[in-house]
Amino acid sequence: MSSSNQGKPWSYDQTKELLGLFASGKLCSNIALHFGRTTSAIQARLCRLYFGECADKEGPATKQMKRWSTQDDLILIEKFKNGARIQDLMRHLGRSPKSIELRLLENAPRSLLRYPSERELHEMTKTHGEKTGLPANFKARWTTDEEIRIDKLYRVLGMSFVEIAEVVERTVVAVSSRLARIYFGADGSAHPAPWSKEDDSALLKAHDTRKDLCTTAKEISRQPNHVAF
Repeated sequence: MSSSNQGKPWSYDQTKELLGLFASGKLCSNIALHFGRTTSAIQARLCRLYFGECADKEGPATKQMKRWSTQDDLILIEKFKNGARIQDLMRHLGRSPKSIELRLLENAPRSLLRYPSERELHEMTKTHGEKTGLPANFKARWTTDEEIRIDKLYRVLGMSFVEIAEVVERTVVAVSSRLARIYFGADGSAHPAPWSKEDDSALLKAHDTRKDLCTTAKEISRQPNHVAF
């Protein structure tokens, strides 16, 4: 078993080894022990490698999903074998992208999974410094788009901090800290100030124009959990 790699970026060699172990039939839980990472981190990495950036596309919340039946599994594998995309499977089975991807990892013949190209592997294992030209320990500020994204991944799709960190290429600590700041504010207070008539009007207007939760909250200086309908 390797020493703990939790929260550390994946290197090119580690990624190649991960793909090889999974293709050979190893279980994600055993691979996790080998790399000193969590099973969720292994699953999130494999989903990204095999299915790309599909994990944050719109779909029903995972928390609301019913159990998979034998018939569901047969339909899933047959359609995937015939070239159906994740989005197609989501619509047909009424499930989230996360649910579809994890089920394919668990049940699909591994020969059906598309192996990433060398170019894709190199791109997905670049360090932050290689991507941006900035020092490796540089901590980029969170953008509004990133906050909107992690809010949706956590609140709508039900992803864990580990899975979100893999998708947005941030550490687990950075993701959990940012979500805490989004939901509870910089001072950790979850108690909102009284609502004014102007606040109510701004909230209703934002709702009518279908603005996302984080943008609406910023416009009226509140936290996303205070403006959710």
